[in-house]
Amino acid sequence: MRTSSPPLWPRPVLPVAAALYLAAVALLAGAWYGASGQVRVGGQFAWVALGLTGVVVAGATNAGLLVAARHTLRRRHPHLDDDWVPEGSGHD
Repeated sequence: MRTSSPPLWPRPVLPVAAALYLAAVALLAGAWYGASGQVRVGGQFAWVALGLTGVVVAGATNAGLLVAARHTLRRRHPHLDDDWVPEGSGHD
């Protein structure tokens, strides 16, 4: 009988990630809405900055999830180190 392995992300990580993704979507939506009402390009720069902030928040959330998953996998498989290469891969 196979036992289930622990989740890839610890339980508190997912709600935080969901909140950050929601914040990123809100920033992007606000930037889109704000920029769409501006007639002159000069008035759109602040909204573009807001949108870029949303992109940075989403990217940082992705990076955080990847780091947390990598940490979990390294704990599951401690025998795999950074210089491990599968046999027959041609990188002997």
